[in-house]
Amino acid sequence: MPRLPTLVSGRSWHCLKKYYCAALRSATTPPQSHRLSQLSSQLTDSKKTMTICVVLVASVDSQLEQEILDAGSEYQHLAGLPKALLPVSGGKRVLDYWWTAIESQRQISDVYLVTNAKSFKHFERWATARGLPSQNVVNDGTTTRASSLGAARDLLLALNRCGYNNDRDVVVVAGDSLFHREFDLAALVADQHVRAGSSLAVSYRLAQGELASSRGVVEVDERTRRVTRFVEKPINDETVSRQACPLFYVLKPAVASLLPEFVDRNEGKPSLGSFMEWAINDKRSNVSSVRLPGCFRLIGDAGLQDYLDMIEHFERMDSPTYSGALGRGRLTTRAYARVGLFGNPSDGYGGKTIALTIANFWAEATIAPSERLCLVPHPLFDPCAFRVLFPSSGGSRDFPRRWRGG
Repeated sequence: MPRLPTLVSGRSWHCLKKYYCAALRSATTPPQSHRLSQLSSQLTDSKKTMTICVVLVASVDSQLEQEILDAGSEYQHLAGLPKALLPVSGGKRVLDYWWTAIESQRQISDVYLVTNAKSFKHFERWATARGLPSQNVVNDGTTTRASSLGAARDLLLALNRCGYNNDRDVVVVAGDSLFHREFDLAALVADQHVRAGSSLAVSYRLAQGELASSRGVVEVDERTRRVTRFVEKPINDETVSRQACPLFYVLKPAVASLLPEFVDRNEGKPSLGSFMEWAINDKRSNVSSVRLPGCFRLIGDAGLQDYLDMIEHFERMDSPTYSGALGRGRLTTRAYARVGLFGNPSDGYGGKTIALTIANFWAEATIAPSERLCLVPHPLFDPCAFRVLFPSSGGSRDFPRRWRGG
């Protein structure tokens, strides 16, 4: 059924009204079975293009929570809070960073949180305050680390709750991790490899001194970006790769459908990394990797000092300016996309316009003190290699038609 625009005037309204009434009569004339079949098909196709997002926040009795309890009165106000709900910067909690990224994505149709019984009420209040239905907060029933189920079982609980039928992509993230500005959820969900039917694993290079044995590590075909091998928490010289995977995956139905079999085959607390290792190495699942430099800030089993250092880091990142080298500071600004409704600066309106900006589309630029002028491209959106620089009159598919700031 056609929808009328909300901004129409005088003569346009009468024309649109006549068209609308004619279309309405046409839509209700027999035979309707073919029209209903078309509508059902359209709705089914639309559902298949949508994505489910599962946020895992079921960790319990972490090192950080214990150190906060032991620290005394100075951090008493944080006692009892799960890691994902600890404050970070400007009143935002760890999970708020994920929610800001998720809620602006039109492709994500459903969001589910999986937590433990000990923290369930905390996350239920957080969810309902943000318009997320309480039934989308899944309680895995555990109260201690010893009784925890493992991330793979927790993910399966969420998929069972939403009635997953191997018909949609699944984005799964660790809600107690943080990401830097370079992270773009929309770009990853719509990545070219995902569109081509591949699941996706984000990777970053392990920092100096960061142990590979604490992460999942991938070996990647540099030409195709396909993950050829996944090693969960490698020991000794099990792999020479330094590309680690945080808990962020985009799972196509072909991979997500393997989860029940994996959980049935494994007792104990199977991790999501061990599931990916099995799906890639044993089942030869098609998984690609996108490498992001220094993208994630992993809390994991971080202690209180690590948490305080993380707060300082994100306060600097979230502040418009902060003092840096040479005392001159660093500045990040955004220019938001604008849609003009009426008027044009060059026409008879005398330069007056009515327009609006769009909050989730922008170009961003950062300047920082440096002894040299350095133009640093965005790792995803600023390509630097092309077969031709100046396109022919017919155009070239290699030349960038548009640019996105980073």
